[in-house]
Amino acid sequence: MAFFSWVPFFRGHYLNYHEYFALCLLGFTGLLWLISLLVWCCVSQRQKIRSVYRRCANRGKTSALEAPLNSGPTLIDIQFDNSRSVPVQKSSKCSKFQGFLSWFATVFFALFIISFSTFDLLPPPAGAILSFLVLAVRYVISLHDATPSARSARVIEKYSSLPWYKRYAATSFEIIKVLSKQRPLPFWFGLAAFASLTTVLTVFSYGTCICLFNAREGGVTAGPVTLSTWFSRSYLAPPCPNGPCHIYLTMPEETSSAMIVNIHTSSRIAPVTVYYDVVSRAGQPTSAYAYSTVASKFEVPYFESNADRAIHSAKIATASASTIYYFVVDWSDGVTDEKAFSSMPTDNRDITFVNGGDAGVNEITDDMNKQAAKQNPLFAVVGGDIAYSNAMPTCYRAWDSYLSHWESQMVTDQNLMIPILTAVGNHDSGTNSMSQRYTDFDNPPLYFYLFPQELDSNGLILPPTQRKPYHVHKFGTDTVLISLDSGHSVPYDGPQTTWLNQTLQKYASISKKIVTYHVPMYPSTGGYDDVYATAVGQQAWVPLFDQYKVITAMENHVHSFKLTQPLKNGAVDSKGTLYIGDGLWGVDPTKTPMLLQDARFSATAATYHIWKIVVSSSGVTLTGITRDGTVLSGTPVQRSISDMQ
Repeated sequence: MAFFSWVPFFRGHYLNYHEYFALCLLGFTGLLWLISLLVWCCVSQRQKIRSVYRRCANRGKTSALEAPLNSGPTLIDIQFDNSRSVPVQKSSKCSKFQGFLSWFATVFFALFIISFSTFDLLPPPAGAILSFLVLAVRYVISLHDATPSARSARVIEKYSSLPWYKRYAATSFEIIKVLSKQRPLPFWFGLAAFASLTTVLTVFSYGTCICLFNAREGGVTAGPVTLSTWFSRSYLAPPCPNGPCHIYLTMPEETSSAMIVNIHTSSRIAPVTVYYDVVSRAGQPTSAYAYSTVASKFEVPYFESNADRAIHSAKIATASASTIYYFVVDWSDGVTDEKAFSSMPTDNRDITFVNGGDAGVNEITDDMNKQAAKQNPLFAVVGGDIAYSNAMPTCYRAWDSYLSHWESQMVTDQNLMIPILTAVGNHDSGTNSMSQRYTDFDNPPLYFYLFPQELDSNGLILPPTQRKPYHVHKFGTDTVLISLDSGHSVPYDGPQTTWLNQTLQKYASISKKIVTYHVPMYPSTGGYDDVYATAVGQQAWVPLFDQYKVITAMENHVHSFKLTQPLKNGAVDSKGTLYIGDGLWGVDPTKTPMLLQDARFSATAATYHIWKIVVSSSGVTLTGITRDGTVLSGTPVQRSISDMQ
């Protein structure tokens, strides 16, 4: 990727990841086709020039039927001896090499066409038919060349008075008739074989998903890349055959007043009702629960027929703060087992949460999830690049895999569900930071369907097309957490920065302001390649962080561990903001050198980690925790409110 960094298309500035992968495959097959075609043309032209030279040198010695060079193309370039009406023999080696190059070019041109269907840029039937026609034409030409009785000058002379394109079509039809009669078995068998081949290739490659760091997505894995297609996924068991397949929690702005329960079912199921209470009613009928709410149903267009999906989101009103709530989900065919969570506080008591980013789904992610759950947090913040689906519509099972592991592993010692609060990353939106391909919110990526994190003015859950990638969450009386989009779905500046300024003004009296986003303001590696995005972020956001005294900024994206000194305006300042990161929940660590000598950093390492953050009345305590539960060097670090005064 770094080699092509000077090419805007390869930097994702004008393409989303779906289009980028399509461009790579189209470029590979198309380039091989063009190279082989050029070589074939050079070889053919060289032979034609040598043939003309020999005819001129031996004029009068050999009688040959010579067509003018500018008479227009014919189906086959054949020279005939007038006395025998059979082709003059060409060099065997040269002819074989020409034939090989011609077939090579034809095959890659057919694959080039199929590549369009692979990424849904061309309907599969059209891809199969067009690629078959390309191969069929080349096969008929080869069969014609190998059939002396079909290669008669009369075929060409019969249509010699027609324009070249009509002569080409008429000659082709005539040759096909001759071949189908004289060599019916190879003719029809060959066409049937190519029809089967192009159909199989199109079916097997259609609906390709390319996800990263998610070996349990259900495809073929090579290193960090997992590839699946519509065909391979069609043999997997439906994720939601009977009833809910995922149940997880997200939070609105006023976290103490409500919790959002998200339920995945097949699209045929409706309505879905959540029954809840502050007392366990396990084993009792739903009528025993004191409260109930009907979930809002949101149809998801990205899922295939054997995995069709609707997401039902229900707002549970949590009138009692810091209280365990119990709930069950009732649908047309049954009721789930009872689940529980803790509502958020309204006072100034301590709040514990965990933070990290760049997760994926693998053994490392599982270990990190378990370490996160051991901290018994009230909630968890995942700062982007969550399931590594690349926002490809075909990669929905990457999200299924991630959510399944989250639900089973992210529970506390009391068996309480841990709500998830997210920030969008490049592998969630499918676009690089500062891309020119910002999200079309009329047709948003799956990420926006999965995580409702705000309510409208009437207290209702916003539909996916109205959800913003930036939102704020208030905890207790003196803590707010702001989630931002670092230039993936929307630009840094403009409406988002205006909203950030207004939000920080609204909560100016709150002393513990924490922000999270994906791309760092201060990356911890020397080989970092999003310097332009970082510069824009520093210009748009850092002055606001400094002005409103943001106590901690949680960053990700770089795949490393980082803890800075307090920074203000990019320099060490005791009254500045602590920046932590840099996103290494489960993906491969960075291989670029760490900035060990930069005075702004107090600790850096290429180490798997999550952050345990305890918010108290006096400030925050930040602790880095590794895969085996070890506390990272340089932590815990305490940041007091008084330090920023």
